[in-house]
Amino acid sequence: MDTLSVMDIEHKTFSKQLRGYSKLEVDQFLGQVANDWERLQKELKQLRDQLDDQSQTITKLQMREKTLNETLVTAQKMTEEINKSARRESDVIIGQAELQAEKILSQAHQRLTQVIDRINQIKSQQAEFEGALKGMIETHLRLLSQEKEDANDVYVEDLKIFPKASTSKSS
Repeated sequence: MDTLSVMDIEHKTFSKQLRGYSKLEVDQFLGQVANDWERLQKELKQLRDQLDDQSQTITKLQMREKTLNETLVTAQKMTEEINKSARRESDVIIGQAELQAEKILSQAHQRLTQVIDRINQIKSQQAEFEGALKGMIETHLRLLSQEKEDANDVYVEDLKIFPKASTSKSS
């Protein structure tokens, strides 16, 4: 049997009998309508159940999508915060390293200045020592020369011949 349509119901004609429509045709038609109606009700229930299941699935998927989007947004915000924090921390570390480098450089410069000053002191002391030593050497050389001359003079004096004393006594 074909599925009963609205047109079939509207255009169905029953043969007339003495007492009205044929009871058998009406009963058969109503049986067919009842069967089709029952089948359509079952199909409608199945379709509604499927629709409910699919609506629930869609709702679940939408909730998952929303959760995933929220998670993604949260992850992006966390990533941005981590990056900002890392930048701040690296800036602090770089700043500290620069300060430490400046401090080390300053200490090295001070130490270099001290070493240069010490070298200049030693050079000055060396020059003073060399000058003093040169002066002492020159003084010793002069003294040696003087002593040599004095020794020569003493020698010559020692060799002076004194006039002999006369035997006559003169007053």
